[in-house]
Amino acid sequence: MNLEEAHLQIKEMWKAVKSKNEIAQLILDLWIFLKNHWQVKDTDEYWEQVVKDQNDFYKKYKCDFAIDLIFACTNELERRVKKMREM
Repeated sequence: MNLEEAHLQIKEMWKAVKSKNEIAQLILDLWIFLKNHWQVKDTDEYWEQVVKDQNDFYKKYKCDFAIDLIFACTNELERRVKKMREM
């Protein structure tokens, strides 16, 4: 993503998110998602909960910015599981 694309995405986020308080809540909810899933587990139950929480997050915010953030977090969880498997 180049700087212009990032700027456009931020503008879209501001349109989609109604207030600064909502942005703060989005970041808090993202933190809670990470806190709840940071200790990765290689089980179906773990990943089912990750997907459920992802969907809940998207349904709450419904903007590209939120989708990008939650998928970035999930990609990190997947990376951590792959690393765990290699050990």
